[in-house]
Amino acid sequence: MNENLWVSGEWTGFYLEPHHDRRGWMHLYLEFQSPVRDRGVVRGEGTDYVGPWNLSGIYLPADNKVTWDKRYVGRHIVHYQGVGGQNGVTGQWSIGGYLGGQFHIWPRSWGQIDELYMADDLGKDRDQGISPGIFSGSGGVMEPAFDLEPRKPKGFRGLCGQ
Repeated sequence: MNENLWVSGEWTGFYLEPHHDRRGWMHLYLEFQSPVRDRGVVRGEGTDYVGPWNLSGIYLPADNKVTWDKRYVGRHIVHYQGVGGQNGVTGQWSIGGYLGGQFHIWPRSWGQIDELYMADDLGKDRDQGISPGIFSGSGGVMEPAFDLEPRKPKGFRGLCGQ
């Protein structure tokens, strides 16, 4: 287990959707508040190809588990449940029990994971003759919700103080 897993700050990752064959990249700002009685609060905000969102939930550092609700601004809520490990947090997301899939997130400072996924995605795009885009007309390709040079999206409230 990575001792620096539950760190506040910039995170990155993706979710998989059953109706897309590509990753839905996310850019997250997470704040892990110190646990009380083995239970901590996680809050944050971020963006992906659907739009901006806020999240709130709990984490159990002794069990390496986390759960949160991601609330898209003016839209739907997505429930996440995950387990921490050597490569970040992996788990399942669901919307109302009828739609769901897997996700994987990790602290942005662990950039090497990010670059491996990006190289893999961009390589597939080139092999298929597809230009990356949020939804390209020829294949529904999703791109990361952030630039390769990270910067805070405009209009966010700064829940994590960054």
